[in-house]
Amino acid sequence: RTKVRVTIRPTTLTSRMASKRLRCSSVAPSAASMKMVETKNLPLYDVFELGKKCKGAMRADGSPIMVEVAGSTEWDMQIPDVDDRYVFDVDVLKTLLMGMVMKIPTYLWGHAGTGKSTIFEQMYARLHRPIIRIQHTGSTEEAHILGQMAADPERGTFFSPGPLPLAMKYGWGYLADEYDFSFPQVLAVYQAVLEGKPLIIKDAPADSEWRVVHPHPNFHFMATGNTNGSGDDSGLYLGTNIQNAANFERFGIVLQMKYMPAKQEAAVVSSQGNIAMPDAERLVRFANLASSAAHGGRL
Repeated sequence: RTKVRVTIRPTTLTSRMASKRLRCSSVAPSAASMKMVETKNLPLYDVFELGKKCKGAMRADGSPIMVEVAGSTEWDMQIPDVDDRYVFDVDVLKTLLMGMVMKIPTYLWGHAGTGKSTIFEQMYARLHRPIIRIQHTGSTEEAHILGQMAADPERGTFFSPGPLPLAMKYGWGYLADEYDFSFPQVLAVYQAVLEGKPLIIKDAPADSEWRVVHPHPNFHFMATGNTNGSGDDSGLYLGTNIQNAANFERFGIVLQMKYMPAKQEAAVVSSQGNIAMPDAERLVRFANLASSAAHGGRL
């Protein structure tokens, strides 16, 4: 089972979102086509195709957990494509939904291939909400995140906003992927944003709309990484850096993603590969043997 460490600063968290841990398989529906102002509250099991018998999609009183699905907007190009064969872990899904609704910065970490980035993207796809995914590397600079001054023959000099101010201004989800590959002095630009405060871009002109960017009500900060910020001791993830604890403690939800249970993984392999379940189960057994040997230093 996935182990979850949740730190919540707001005091309005209800016990329903921390309900009994259950796993359910799912297949995604097609994205809805509505106007953004015409959002609809729909059952969690319906939106994510968990099935009415999925107890993890119900409240303690037996009624369904409801989620808000948005309609069409001018930013539809930022909405990921729906993967009809994607299989959700309902426990992780509910934790991420809680983070989104309550605007709690969320960090997922774990081995490659555990689905850290994909679950964020597929969650936004089914809620029909825009999201932008930014890859972090050792060469990532503040300007790649915040933007910089640019020049144009017709416009002259102007400030060209980066992905973070764009997401904050227009209400996109912001997925900072491979967060621990960047250097801590660069990630410091996120700290005020992680606290829910406005972003101040010192390089933007004082009279520019980008000098001070207030977070849109739909803006949400998410990040993924292979480590929990304390470095990699496995030797598998070269390039990751030891991070600043002051930055990482600003994430209200920190969740370690582990590989799926064999039964659930076999269902994914069968669905994605369009192969018989017995063959999928044999492939998963082989993969788990190889993974165990690799993580144990035998391969």
